[in-house]
Amino acid sequence: MANKKSNKIVNYFKEVKGEMKKVVWPSFKQVKNNTLIVIACVLFVGIFIWVADLVFDVSLGRIIKSTQQETETAETTDDSQTQGEQMSEEETLQLMQSYYSQIGIDYDGTTFKDSQTGEELSEEEVEARIEASSSEQDTSGESAPAEGESTEGEADKE
Repeated sequence: MANKKSNKIVNYFKEVKGEMKKVVWPSFKQVKNNTLIVIACVLFVGIFIWVADLVFDVSLGRIIKSTQQETETAETTDDSQTQGEQMSEEETLQLMQSYYSQIGIDYDGTTFKDSQTGEELSEEEVEARIEASSSEQDTSGESAPAEGESTEGEADKE
């Protein structure tokens, strides 16, 4: 049995050797020419894909940019029609100063100071005062009535 298996293996390699002698191998010139053709084709296809990508990128970029501009213009028009004009920086600063003065804080746009002592306050101290003032309003029950509601005194007058 071992002899049959070794004969099969030997025969297989003999057949492989015989088939390899039948193969017609290309010359160096043919290999060189075929290699140059493959390289040229790869470069041509690569350049074609690069140009196509560039054209699509520029085209889509312009389409997206024009769409965004149209959207921004529409949003700006809608915002100005629905909200009116926005507050200027000065108006915002005045509003903030008014609020802070109600809770004993002077605000100049950059720093917070205690109204009585003039000492500069940290962010934590300012937050604590804001929280304390909002909790005082909640516990005192002196919140302003919502639009359309009347206070108890006004209800009695009616």
